[in-house]
Amino acid sequence: MLAAAALVAVSLPMLVGTGLAALRAGADAELVERASMHASSMAAAMRASPFAWAMREMAFKVPHAGIAGDAAAVDCARTSCSPEQIVAYDLAQWGEALHESLPGALGTVRCVPRGQCRVAVRWDAAGRASVIALDVVVRGPTRPETTA
Repeated sequence: MLAAAALVAVSLPMLVGTGLAALRAGADAELVERASMHASSMAAAMRASPFAWAMREMAFKVPHAGIAGDAAAVDCARTSCSPEQIVAYDLAQWGEALHESLPGALGTVRCVPRGQCRVAVRWDAAGRASVIALDVVVRGPTRPETTA
């Protein structure tokens, strides 16, 4: 009987620790999935407006106060926008989504001329920083297409 009690006393903390590790792994996997989705959505927005992204050298971090200016105030989903406004709008929308769904989120977009870009999402969960990055090639017209 004493041996059984000792076995339970030793085994129980190990089982609890294993259960907590499994819960943490599940939460981490969910955050990785969210970060991947956000990086992919930014890449899709960039590919949807190649004229705004392809021929510029730029680096942005979101959330960032400089993006929330007049250009980001324009709703480019409903209004014609300049390339600069499209970039600001896309970054503002992306920054808001990151902030709402990832703890301590920071997104970066770095592009060099000819459409070579890197989209990265960094977040901090339980004191551990993690990063997901995508290389994006943005090709297409260098100015908006117009219809007559």
